Amino acid sequence: AAPSTRLREALARAAPALDLMRRGSRQQYADFNLDYSRGFDLLLPHLSPMRTLSRIMYVDALVRVNDGDWSGAADRISATYHISAHCADDCIIISSLIGAAIFKVGDKAAQYGFDRAGFSDLDCAKMLRAVQGLETGDPLNTVESVAMEQELAIAWLQKHLGPESGRQNVPDAFQWLVEDERAGAFLAQMTDADFQAELDAYDRGMDRFVEAMMMEDRDAARAELARLSEELGDGEYGHLAKMLMPSLSRYYEQMCEVQDQIAARAEMLRALATGRIRPEDEANAALYYARGIALLRKIEPSRFEAICAYEAREITEPDETMLKTFEDGQAVIDLFREGSQKRRCDFAVLRPRYELPFCPEYLGGLRDAVRFLHADARRRLEGGEPTAAADRLAIGYRLVAHLEEDEPVLSALLAHRIFDRTHELAASALVGVGLKEKQRAGLLDAAELIGRKDPFGYISSLLGTRPPLGVRLCKITSTGEFNDERCEAAKAMVSRCDGDQLLYLLAILDTMARAGEEEEEQEEAGADAKDDRFAPLADVISLPELGTARRETSIVAPRLARGELDLFDGGEFPRFGRVVERMRGARGDLRRALRFLHPPDAPPADAASPGGAEER
Repeated sequence: AAPSTRLREALARAAPALDLMRRGSRQQYADFNLDYSRGFDLLLPHLSPMRTLSRIMYVDALVRVNDGDWSGAADRISATYHISAHCADDCIIISSLIGAAIFKVGDKAAQYGFDRAGFSDLDCAKMLRAVQGLETGDPLNTVESVAMEQELAIAWLQKHLGPESGRQNVPDAFQWLVEDERAGAFLAQMTDADFQAELDAYDRGMDRFVEAMMMEDRDAARAELARLSEELGDGEYGHLAKMLMPSLSRYYEQMCEVQDQIAARAEMLRALATGRIRPEDEANAALYYARGIALLRKIEPSRFEAICAYEAREITEPDETMLKTFEDGQAVIDLFREGSQKRRCDFAVLRPRYELPFCPEYLGGLRDAVRFLHADARRRLEGGEPTAAADRLAIGYRLVAHLEEDEPVLSALLAHRIFDRTHELAASALVGVGLKEKQRAGLLDAAELIGRKDPFGYISSLLGTRPPLGVRLCKITSTGEFNDERCEAAKAMVSRCDGDQLLYLLAILDTMARAGEEEEEQEEAGADAKDDRFAPLADVISLPELGTARRETSIVAPRLARGELDLFDGGEFPRFGRVVERMRGARGDLRRALRFLHPPDAPPADAASPGGAEER
């Protein structure tokens, strides 16, 4: 959405602080005059406001992208990259982690701009200079931070727990060391020699941790960290090491993730700054589709309904009003064509971040847009314009290739339905109109973009849906509390679910989430079927069965809250998506279509229909 007046006013109030942050970011280094002698009592009051101001700078960059101020946006992003490095100058683990978080915030703003293909080569060069400063073996001083905390810990422990009186009476600031009676008793019973042995063991363990993180071979580093973690659990490095050593594998993986992200962004910026790739090559196709959908929704509903009736062959010929609608909608087709030709397509930018991927609003918009696309293809075919018709059908195939990479299960179903209808029209054109070889080749090139290993994205959508769905289920309790046992049971249940069962659970959770937002969705019978999100998908899923599933929420939700996860044991439920059935036919549908689009001497009679005799 466009930035609101309130947002702009807030940014105006924050402008002086952001200006100071940008000035600071241009300095060579940042020294917050930390008193490292305080050890674990060290205060880091600058980190939280730096992170907050970096988030505000991120929003400022987004607004500038929206306003077309690409140079201003690049300046804010570059400043954020520099700030992330300044945070890491503390050489404290939490500072490095905050630095990594700030880098990701800046990089998210950069990606927002790259998706829209507006940065110039000078803008990219400016951001590259900032990222180049992070292109080191340890970009955010992660290893140095671990080594520094090792020294701080040893000095602090020696000072506060070295004397016997300190071990008998642990300072308040270190109470987490004695969070249970056994730990307190363990410290109290230590002799000076025992304590020094514990400290030496911790020191050895941390030395190995640092050495492992410095290995160039990541597989070797991971193996070494796994061995160290096992030895740590076995007590080989003492009790203090168990309490003080950070999560080894997780911290290492975070360091690798940031290194890879920095390296990838630097490489991309170099290519853009030197002209090796064009900004439009890195644009996000999903945004072109979104703009096309927005234009389509400006068409008067009654006029669009006539287009849909023509596409469904309920109307024989378009009248003057329909021809005017087709003319007005060519900008929609142009946007879909341009989007379909993009290499990248990430629909996630159009979804709320924390919402389960059930039925994002853009799915209905895509279905309506393809109806318009197919209607125009039919009009062109019947009007003697086979080249234009083939162009529209190729857009449909390329859209399927993009949509199959989307996470929601409904995206796979929609991709399959769009493919079926596109191929139906393409087959009709090839048999009836007789498209030329060049036009056939264009359709084949577009169709071959669809993945043969996982046609329409069924497998990837199921694998991507299970983890967040399991997490969400384990949090639904009548007491508001959940435990590891319940979570494991929920994840195990979800792992056994087929596609229809997953879709049913998503419908239940979606209904629960929306119940508190819109009371009208609690109406019975046809109310659910008229949900604005689902109406355009009437030929993709069964709306009556979806309505049945959503009404069953009042029965299923209390069972989930009580921890009853045997929802599908021997019982029937509405399979409103026919996911299992459609998934089984996906490979055959694609195989037959590709065989038909190839220029054979005599294509099989059933090849023109994705649901032909071969599947039966």
